[in-house]
Amino acid sequence: MLAIQLRTGWKPIAIWVVSIIGTYLVTIAAIDAAYPDAVTLQSYGAAMEGNAAVAAINGTPYGADNLGGVTANEFGFMAAILFPLMATHLITRATRTQEASGLLELVRSRCVARWSPTASAVITTLAATFLVALGIMLCALGYGIDSGDAVLCASSLAGLGAVWAAIAALIAQLVRLPGKVYAISLVLLGVAYATRAIGDVHDNGWKWLSPLAWQ
Repeated sequence: MLAIQLRTGWKPIAIWVVSIIGTYLVTIAAIDAAYPDAVTLQSYGAAMEGNAAVAAINGTPYGADNLGGVTANEFGFMAAILFPLMATHLITRATRTQEASGLLELVRSRCVARWSPTASAVITTLAATFLVALGIMLCALGYGIDSGDAVLCASSLAGLGAVWAAIAALIAQLVRLPGKVYAISLVLLGVAYATRAIGDVHDNGWKWLSPLAWQ
């Protein structure tokens, strides 16, 4: 089942992986050009400190006085959308979408366990998430960011993708139509974003209820 999903679904996986890594690379390159030295990076951090609007949109800026911290802050908003969307799309495409097309019924007729499509979907989604995180880490290292910070950032993003893959897989087990899986996932993403924003603006533990605050 895993081999079938890779053969039929490698293109969207490749598109997601290349697109997200490319977005991060463009972001860090633009920030490196806009803030070329320590003084300008520190001015960015000073401007972000205590800014409620920035905290609501991007989250609390940690370490926003160096290239890695500024990039993490600016990319954080996009990552909070892209990783859940990727996980939802890949899980749904490999489960409910293929079921709606009749492909899963054909596969299941050949002694394939009922749980196999979902397990394969989760594995391929986690693999895509890992590749994205690895690419982001390598881009960060290429721009001279501390290896520990690069690994921590990439790991937190991979964690977000893994959590949302689990959420999407659960939703796909509860509803049959692909459109409903997307709709519920987007609603949950909105709730998670609002919860994280409220917690960051008020600087309290409320934000930790949202997976978006874990990245």
